[in-house]
Amino acid sequence: MIKALFFSFSLFILSILPIQAQPNAAGYDWKSVKIGGGGFVTAIITCPQEKNLIYARTDVGGAYRWMEASKSWKPLVDWASRGESTFLGIESIAIDPSAPNKVYMSAGLYNYSPSSILCSNDYGETFTRNDVSFQINGNGMGRNNGERLAVDPNNGQVLFCGSRAAGLWKSTNSGVTWSKVTALPVTTTTNGNGISFVVFDETSGNGTASQKIYVGVSRIGSDNVYVTSNGGTTWSPITNQPATTLMPQRAMKAGDYLYMTYADAEGPWNPTRGAAYRYNTKTNVLTSIAPDTSPYSGITVDASNPDVIMLSTINKYDKQIWEGGTTTGDNIYRSTNGGTTWTNLSIGKHLKADITQNPWIGTKPQLHWVSDIRIDPFNPERVMLTSGNGLFMTDNISATKSTWTFQVNGLEEMVPLDMVSIPNGPFISVIGDYNGFIHTDPAVSPVTGFLRSAMGTTTGIDFAENNTNFVVVSGSSKSKVYYSTNQGATWTGVTTLPVSKAASGNVAVSADGGTIYWYPKNGVNTYYTKDKGNTWKVLLNGITLKSRPVTDRVNPDKVYAYYAGNMYECTYNSTTSVYDYFTVSIGNGGSNIIRAVPESSGDLWIPLHSGGLKRYARQGTVNTKLTSVSVCNAVGLGKAVVGNSYPSIYIWGTPVGGVLGIHRSDDMGVTWTRINDDAHEFGGPGNGNYVMGDRNVTGRAFMSTAGRGIVYGDKTTGTGSDTGKR
Repeated sequence: MIKALFFSFSLFILSILPIQAQPNAAGYDWKSVKIGGGGFVTAIITCPQEKNLIYARTDVGGAYRWMEASKSWKPLVDWASRGESTFLGIESIAIDPSAPNKVYMSAGLYNYSPSSILCSNDYGETFTRNDVSFQINGNGMGRNNGERLAVDPNNGQVLFCGSRAAGLWKSTNSGVTWSKVTALPVTTTTNGNGISFVVFDETSGNGTASQKIYVGVSRIGSDNVYVTSNGGTTWSPITNQPATTLMPQRAMKAGDYLYMTYADAEGPWNPTRGAAYRYNTKTNVLTSIAPDTSPYSGITVDASNPDVIMLSTINKYDKQIWEGGTTTGDNIYRSTNGGTTWTNLSIGKHLKADITQNPWIGTKPQLHWVSDIRIDPFNPERVMLTSGNGLFMTDNISATKSTWTFQVNGLEEMVPLDMVSIPNGPFISVIGDYNGFIHTDPAVSPVTGFLRSAMGTTTGIDFAENNTNFVVVSGSSKSKVYYSTNQGATWTGVTTLPVSKAASGNVAVSADGGTIYWYPKNGVNTYYTKDKGNTWKVLLNGITLKSRPVTDRVNPDKVYAYYAGNMYECTYNSTTSVYDYFTVSIGNGGSNIIRAVPESSGDLWIPLHSGGLKRYARQGTVNTKLTSVSVCNAVGLGKAVVGNSYPSIYIWGTPVGGVLGIHRSDDMGVTWTRINDDAHEFGGPGNGNYVMGDRNVTGRAFMSTAGRGIVYGDKTTGTGSDTGKR
């Protein structure tokens, strides 16, 4: 036994005013472009005390609450400002068993600040933010473990939170302040994952708090599951631990048993073997219940029948047989005799996919990275499981062929990287991991994604302004540049590449579709081809342009690049077959996502971050910084309002005297209207760093996010205002 030593650590506390759905002062309705899922849902949290109270957490797409009436998920952190974009990484969620309206989330990403415990008394409708000194990383390795955050079922003011590199922490005032539990003999682990789970024994209350608590540690070679019998004063390894060549993943307590899964690495993509155990908390007897030595993560027990147990592997790519065909992925096991024998639902034609709401996933959707699986505590026929592409739910688990709905309505977790809105056509997005999607209606999930077997991640897109059927994209693998002559219905890879081992990057196409430009991510210059990739040339001989190419929307011989503080205007000389150019100083520190104005040759807008917004036109004779904008991180153009010939301008930025957000100008930047509000900030424009207007719908604006997919706003009523925040 080790004597407990606590030290108090005073933390900065920021209380957020109630943030909830509310009328937007700008008269805009903000929603997600409907794709559905697309990212790693890392856990499902059910409440045994309240029917249909279910939460889901994701690695970069925030947290969600299940809405039973609409069979959809409600996003809970869309209020996060750009400075709070780390809150899209949810590492753990805990419900207070004694007061289910209270929910807590540990939120953070990478080594960025802030890392915070978000506390809610109204089911996640509003939160109080309490920053902590230890780092939280919802997208780190081991994000499939958990739950690291837990509320004492005998005293709702007591919480424990396991960290990745700073040991175990305790709060005695409902998550407001935290003290380190120095008695636990583990602070860090070599894999950087730290504490993998915290589980209270609800039967161990002494009138003030639970006394028995179990903690999993993400390590091998040493004891890795500890227990305290005095509320954290002293800790000891549990007896009869399994071989320490495996590390604990997840745990749950049901009756007198603690159920635990193990693997030889923290996950989600590196485990190769594992185990599952049932630990008798009264007799300290440990029993293996795993059907084999696969790596395991998810485990759940039927609240109405403890003989019914379900398990999921993680990082297995075994055969999965669906009604729609065969794929590979994790195994889903079900036992009806306490783990003595198991049925593998992934084989033997046990699976049928319901993809009605989000058909792009297909009829053989591949359950992979199944980090968590949950039997509904109020309905043993309903089972939910997570996957690297979303969340699945069945209402007939005991059927010979269970139907698994791709249950992601409202749950959007993708990393958008670029998009275009084609006049009199669709809008097409390019996405991390899943190539991209073609939408004719943002409220309807597409039937399929494009280039799914060809790339994986697609990073750039453009269309020919005067030949709108011609679309070009760049991506991360294989041919890396593809073109379509039918707005994405079919695609052809370019014949050759100008440099070997290049990938991703940005792409553009001339107004007539005759010239493709490409700046590869790891390339050394910008290149062009006039014969669909048979031959490539450097854009400017003797000049290095490591920047995104942007074509003129009228003149097919012009292309621009903002590089090293200068605007390069390049014009193809058909006599010499080379590009002539001249350059004008614009200012350093801007974004290379510049926008060329449709129907106005040589007219561009350049976001300069803290340098504001500039307009460049007529070969540099217009090089004007707008006095109305103090900060501009992204700029886009959309359909002009009735009576105007010049397109509406959209920015993510700060007008002079205004606040950071999405703003629209209908008078070429003279005045601005904020069109989002404090409840709809989505963590800012994220990796894609774009805002843009719809070329077909007046007033519609799109924005990328750091992991919440693409969001869009439609004008409803009112003229809007540019009011202060909070």
